[in-house]
Amino acid sequence: MVEEAAKGLGILFVFSSSFRRWLSQGETADGSRTWELPGSFLLDLLGKESTGEREVDSPLDGLIYGALVGFGFELTENISYYGDFVSGSGSLFQFIFLRSVLLGFGHALFSGTFGLGIGIGRTREGPDRLLFPLAGYGLAVLMHGFYNYFAFQNVLGLLVFYFCLLVGMGTTMMILIHEERAWIQEELEDEIARGMLSQAEVNLVVDFSYRLLVDLNLLGKDRSEWLKKYRFLQSCAELALKKRLLLAGQTKEVGYQELEDLRRQVYHLRVHVEDDLTPDGD
Repeated sequence: MVEEAAKGLGILFVFSSSFRRWLSQGETADGSRTWELPGSFLLDLLGKESTGEREVDSPLDGLIYGALVGFGFELTENISYYGDFVSGSGSLFQFIFLRSVLLGFGHALFSGTFGLGIGIGRTREGPDRLLFPLAGYGLAVLMHGFYNYFAFQNVLGLLVFYFCLLVGMGTTMMILIHEERAWIQEELEDEIARGMLSQAEVNLVVDFSYRLLVDLNLLGKDRSEWLKKYRFLQSCAELALKKRLLLAGQTKEVGYQELEDLRRQVYHLRVHVEDDLTPDGD
């Protein structure tokens, strides 16, 4: 319960307005990074509009942010475990393989569940939306508890339970990806109708393999050109998902002016994907 609550604070920090200000103010003129926590951090977390503020547009976002926080926690925790390793209990290599490779997704699965709860709550309106983060936290604690139980009682049972968690989370992610693609396609239909985007351009946005290719090529030599493609895809997806949140009643967190700003950004960036459009695209 304590570990999941601690990781939950990390997830809430990502979702808070403090995170955005910290990112915007975290780079100095010489390109170095500053690591100052805003003084209003606690107030942001306790504020009515803090959870999910701007950074999370869909349940898939919540799951990914939560899983990344879990990965960070696990990497830090493993340092302590490796330092306390007793050679008489087996080889250090086997221990590292067990914790970091075979069971390396444990904390990501737990905290990803809590992040998923926050992401689902973002797509709802009314006081009931708070039930989803609470349910996500409760499920994360339950999963973590069973994981620890099997770790002390039965290694085979632990592996079977862990495999079931992986399958369940993988299936959930595939469902969320399919759902998000459908949302993006649906919300960008009127942008196609008004002539701001073509169907071929929208096809690139909802093509997960193409978006992944752009992400990977950001590591290549022509980084500036790929970065502009990445920004186009991100702007289109954000425009669609912000419209979805506005439709769900999130008028305090998404404004019409923000949508217009995103439309202008999409319009100016669309030229960078012209070479990747299929010849027969509409």
